[in-house]
Amino acid sequence: MGTLSSGVGLISGLDIQSIVGQLMEIESRPRNLLTDRIEGITNRQTGLVTLQAQVLAVRLSAINFRNDAVFQQKTSSSSDEDSLTATTTRFSQSGSYSFEVKRLASSHQLISRAYSNRNSSIGKGVVSFEVGNGQLARATSLSTLNGGQGITRGTLEITDRNGNEAAIDLSAALTMQDVVDAVNGEQGLGVSARVSGDHL
Repeated sequence: MGTLSSGVGLISGLDIQSIVGQLMEIESRPRNLLTDRIEGITNRQTGLVTLQAQVLAVRLSAINFRNDAVFQQKTSSSSDEDSLTATTTRFSQSGSYSFEVKRLASSHQLISRAYSNRNSSIGKGVVSFEVGNGQLARATSLSTLNGGQGITRGTLEITDRNGNEAAIDLSAALTMQDVVDAVNGEQGLGVSARVSGDHL
């Protein structure tokens, strides 16, 4: 026996399938509204949890503001880290400082063997000791001259016997050897410099 199906009523001529679909949609509205409400509440709950976490993070960070050291932290930087680096503490003076690097620092150390008494022989040769940089030796730092006051660095103006003049820049000089080299390196000047005892 065959089956006859149709979306239109055979007698009434109404679209039964459309009518049933609309009735089911009307019946499902409360469920859809409840689903939308649950989704909205879930989104608000997620937002509140996120806000709570952010407020807690701010609160924990704000606790550090009770310590004065937080406001006294300082940092330093150098334009040429290969030649000069700087570190700071909270007691460092703020500001910008300029340095002219003449040469990089180096160190040298010699250690001798032990001697049993003051009369022990140390071998052949001459050993001398200098205390306080008393002599004007070539390696003497300019900062130790004049009783530790140093010198005022600037331009050294020299006129030789022939009337030749030269202005020698000593702003970067660190030792007496630097002064000697600067004077002797001046071309066209009939003057040479050397260290003799405690005089230049």
